[in-house]
Formats: sequence, C-alpha cells, structure tokens
Amino acid sequence: MLYDGAESPGLWATDSPCVDPVPPEEIPVPVRAAIGPEGKAGFTVNYYSVPLTFQPGDPKWRAPEGAGLSFRISTLCGEAFRVVLYHDYAWPGQRIYEAKVSLQGRSGWQTVTLFPADFCEKKPGDTAGEAPATFATCQVLELSGPWKDQNIVFTDFQWV
Repeated sequence: MLYDGAESPGLWATDSPCVDPVPPEEIPVPVRAAIGPEGKAGFTVNYYSVPLTFQPGDPKWRAPEGAGLSFRISTLCGEAFRVVLYHDYAWPGQRIYEAKVSLQGRSGWQTVTLFPADFCEKKPGDTAGEAPATFATCQVLELSGPWKDQNIVFTDFQWV
C-alpha cells in the first residue's frame, strides 16, 4: 500500500512551490486531505494541481516485479487525465511514461488498475515510445489533470 488516506495527504505533494504573494485565503492548498464516500479518507486537489509522490523511488515503496498500480477515485463529474511515471526524474536521460484514464462521473468509488503495458513512453515531439518493462525502476508517480470535479478524492494507491 503506497497510500490509504490514513495520514492526511501523506507523501503526496505538487510541483507548485506555492510561493505566490496572493493571500492564502484566495489560493486554496493544492493537495489536501479529504473524505470520500463511505467516510473513506483520501486527498483532493485544485483544478490546476498536479499531485505527485516520490514514494515509488524509495526501496520501502518500490513496485515488485510484475506489479500493476491500483487506486480509487471518487468523482461526480467524470475525468480524463494521465497517470505519469518517471524514471530518472529530473536527470539527463529521464524517461517519462504515461497512461490515459477516462472515468464517467458517478457516486461512490471507482477503481483504476494499470499495468506497465498500459503506459507508453512520452518522447520529444509527442511521439509514443515503448511501455516500461516494470514499474520497479520508476521513482515518481504523478496524476495530471486538469480536474473538473472540485470535490474529487483519491485514495488506496497500491501495487497489485
């Protein structure tokens, strides 16, 4: 289990430095704790936020060989977004893999499960490359909107 909502947003953050001089009451916190259906804890994001976690790069949280990634989402509006995995994040030779996810809006939780074959390497010029052989070499997991549902909640990220 990478994240189950028990620790507020846990190790989820955003690449936004949040140092804008606008008063904080006018800019909501980009990644924050939220409660979803059935009282299940998770995190939510603002329209512009790109939540990410460095957990996959930590040996404690690294994906086992052959694992897939599963997580749950609550959205009433429906969403089309990308799940992005980085190998050698922010280093020369960085590789970026992404999978597209599309969900209908409905009440309750929806489960997304992705395997390495669902991802394609994003190459310069927006051409698609090969899928990663495994998630075990990826260090960063990112969810890239924009988000239509201002009450979207994510929880239960785990390797399956």
